[in-house]
Amino acid sequence: MLKEFKCVKEEREGMVEEALHMQRELYFFLDAFAKGEIPSSSYSLYELKRFVQSVVKSQRKADRFFRVDGYWSLLPEGIHMPSDARVDFVYIPTYIAVSILTLFLERFPEEAMTVENYTDALHSGIYFASTRGLRGAGYEAEEGVIEALKILSKGRVLSYLSENVGNDERLRPLYEIISQQLTHYEELVKENKSLDYGFSKITPERIKELLKQIRRG
Repeated sequence: MLKEFKCVKEEREGMVEEALHMQRELYFFLDAFAKGEIPSSSYSLYELKRFVQSVVKSQRKADRFFRVDGYWSLLPEGIHMPSDARVDFVYIPTYIAVSILTLFLERFPEEAMTVENYTDALHSGIYFASTRGLRGAGYEAEEGVIEALKILSKGRVLSYLSENVGNDERLRPLYEIISQQLTHYEELVKENKSLDYGFSKITPERIKELLKQIRRG
């Protein structure tokens, strides 16, 4: 289980494969945390807090490629990335980081508030997460939205946004994006229409299941 937020520090051969492995580790961590498998006898609350602190410290500021503060990246700073790499190595890690921070705040609020810049890091991350509209790259744009919503639901981000959207303007863009997507999916279910994207589609029954999963968060 991860003990700190990891990223590739310098450009080198094999860094894409290494970053993909780091992405999978983050997915696994979020999934275990969401299921309540951590903290545990083998992974203490102290270790969890240390990991969360490393997430906050690893957040990046705006640069020449990303003009907004508040993102997490698995690749070295200042490196140019095509659109699909930005999704895989910046946006997905940001969705996961936001979910972990949101869930930690919900479950351990007193511990979270002792971490320096916690709320500011979370809200900056939430704002950055909105800057692509949750879309994937190219033909995977709609699939990317679904994947992003699944990740954010694990961290109960929608619930957090609903409760706090009036407290910080940085929260509103993502709140509105998610609300609009859910309304769109609900209309498809009501009209018994499939969600078509690329060469694939999701049936109304599957959309209904997806809505239940997302709304739990």
